Amino acid sequence: MQCHNFKNIRVVHKTVSWKVDGFLFDNCYIKYYIISINILNNKMQQETIDHQSFWADEDGTECRADIYLSGNFSDIGNVSQVYSFILNNDKTQLLIAKHKKGPYTLPGGHVEKGETLIQTLIREIKEETNKEIFEDKIIPFFYQRTFRKKLHSDWEKDEVQVRYITFVKNNNKFISDPDGDITENEWINIEDLEKYLNWGKTTKMVMSEIQKYIK
Repeated sequence: MQCHNFKNIRVVHKTVSWKVDGFLFDNCYIKYYIISINILNNKMQQETIDHQSFWADEDGTECRADIYLSGNFSDIGNVSQVYSFILNNDKTQLLIAKHKKGPYTLPGGHVEKGETLIQTLIREIKEETNKEIFEDKIIPFFYQRTFRKKLHSDWEKDEVQVRYITFVKNNNKFISDPDGDITENEWINIEDLEKYLNWGKTTKMVMSEIQKYIK
């Protein structure tokens, strides 16, 4: 029996064979098994859902977000939107933005053609807050895969969004949003986040997990 070579995979050779229900398993099968399980385990570690969030869109369409805590966004493709939890200098407050339609949100927005995620983040923060962040202290926090479901249909993939933790470099006063979507900014205490962002489990997760970055 021929064993295939796997590039960049180091295998310790050991002669092992045994029979189960009349089938002979030799060293070659063991190597395939170990390689496959390692690949599967790595993928599972990268994509472990922290929780799911459900809501209804303005037109009544059911929506769902699968939330993944992650410290690395390099393997996430087709990201359409980028947002940030911006911390003040003493790490006690977060900067939020008020949307023209009423609710509070995070500074951020859509990735434009040719931009990296970090370039989008820096541009959107400047546009919607008039503030700058420390570019050497940008921390991947979590990402979400969103889905939409119309009446009597299955869940359909919608988009991928990422969330960063960043730290304010200056506290320039907000002037105006070039797109006109954001009308004001406000610094709030971290413990008051639920009063402004009604995201259910996601808000609770943020308030808990962000503690790791402010100690």
